[in-house]
Amino acid sequence: MKLLILIITMIICGCTPKYNVIQSNEAGKSVRLSRDVSVYISLPEDNTSNGYLYVGSGREVAAEIEFLFSKYLRNVLIGKSVESCQQGLTSAKNNGYNYHICPQLLRWEDYATEWSGIPDIIKLKVSITSTKSDEIIDTFLAEGKGKVWTWGGDHPLDIVKEPMTQWINSLF
Repeated sequence: MKLLILIITMIICGCTPKYNVIQSNEAGKSVRLSRDVSVYISLPEDNTSNGYLYVGSGREVAAEIEFLFSKYLRNVLIGKSVESCQQGLTSAKNNGYNYHICPQLLRWEDYATEWSGIPDIIKLKVSITSTKSDEIIDTFLAEGKGKVWTWGGDHPLDIVKEPMTQWINSLF
């Protein structure tokens, strides 16, 4: 009976992603964005972990951020090529955007967990900068490990989609 309880506990714990979220409000007060603002999203570099380049990881993150902000804003654009945060801020200013969003993939490890048992890993930082003042007004930082038991098809971004969605929803 104890063995059965142990096995069930291991299965339940292995089916849940684990993440840690640190949200830093740079301005020291609640950030609220108007629905009339425009947002420019830098295209982050694809991440390399353990000598492996995860092609498309930067575009996947930028596309998810674009999707989430597009629920509230009409003018949301992802840069056409990879940019640093400073380059993206310059592009946002030059094209008349109100805010620049800079996603940074600090860690991205995508494994075939369904057969290896190795969970996906992510560490993602997203900052919002006002193009008028050049000040970072809010930052989202999340890191996590995916499920140990999966049917396949999961990606590292799936681990932090829920907290990132909650963060973006809280901005409006």
